[in-house]
Amino acid sequence: MTRVVLATRNLGKVRELQAMLEGKDVEVVGLDQFPHIGEIEETGATFEENARIKATAVSEATGLMALADDSGLVVDALDGAPGVMSARYSGQDATDASNNEKLLAQMKDVPEDKRGCKFISCVVAHAPDGHELVFHGLWLGRLAREPRGENGFGYDPLFLDLKLGLSAAEMSPEQKNDRSHRGRAMRELTKCLPGFLDAVARAVDLSPEEREERVKYNGVKGWLKALCLVMLILVPLVAAFTVSQNLRFLEALHAPGGPSKEIAVEVAKALELKNVLATILGASLFIAGFRLYRRKKGAVFLAKLAWMMVPVASAVQYVFAQYLAYPPEVLKMAETEITANALPGLIAASACVTYLTFSRRVKITNE
Repeated sequence: MTRVVLATRNLGKVRELQAMLEGKDVEVVGLDQFPHIGEIEETGATFEENARIKATAVSEATGLMALADDSGLVVDALDGAPGVMSARYSGQDATDASNNEKLLAQMKDVPEDKRGCKFISCVVAHAPDGHELVFHGLWLGRLAREPRGENGFGYDPLFLDLKLGLSAAEMSPEQKNDRSHRGRAMRELTKCLPGFLDAVARAVDLSPEEREERVKYNGVKGWLKALCLVMLILVPLVAAFTVSQNLRFLEALHAPGGPSKEIAVEVAKALELKNVLATILGASLFIAGFRLYRRKKGAVFLAKLAWMMVPVASAVQYVFAQYLAYPPEVLKMAETEITANALPGLIAASACVTYLTFSRRVKITNE
């Protein structure tokens, strides 16, 4: 079982995270197990910087994987304040009551439609070898004019959830965990943490040369980044252009001087099929590209599958054309067009599948 240190002395938070990781062979301990670790000064300018400072300090002090989060309230009308100063908004000796009092005073004359705010949380997992995981959580809301509710802490009595219409302090623990910024960030973390721990454990057994190779090839960069951008931007644009062009062709079929009604009906069927296939391919490659860029589990397999659909779509068009009531000369023209259009797609799909199969960057980045 792998031990992980949560950078807090709040045993409730430790138990909560342990419950979320139940069955994943991970033991969560708090800072109460390490009395030699004192107060860690948060000097960062962002939530992520502060979370990283705490996680790095605890990991270095314990030699274990450390988790730390930093969160706070961001009010639109105050240009993002309290922000990273949320806990000390009313001064070094701030309390929840004094912070809320100051915030209400500053927002006294702000109308309802300008009282938008959000809770932001950042969770950082830091391994002793320097590897990190970073997750963010966001909770949109509106600032109340007076405290509401008895639960929670901090700014919870002033934060109104847009969906439930309750303040964070009026919610049950289950409701708050489901809706909150911290709950969302922690849920994302718990999905990836076991795999991250396995990867870190494997990295310990690597030779210096293998570690250097991983540093060199890890990350969505170079050709991998270019491929992701093609799938996210270029392919959907080509699909949209194809659909738009085919819609214009469909309109032209019924114009004076167009083909006979019988041929026009068959051509319309072919164009409609082409639009369906273009939409499916554009959406599939976009989704696969997004997952590949975000390094999601199974993204490489999904990307290969999406690219292999490109020549399959051409084959479907070719077979479909044989069942249309085309005159011989029209059928030959259709076959020639389909074959000509299929060739670039086949080359692109083959190149992409080959790259995804044999690239060291793809393999190392998506392990």
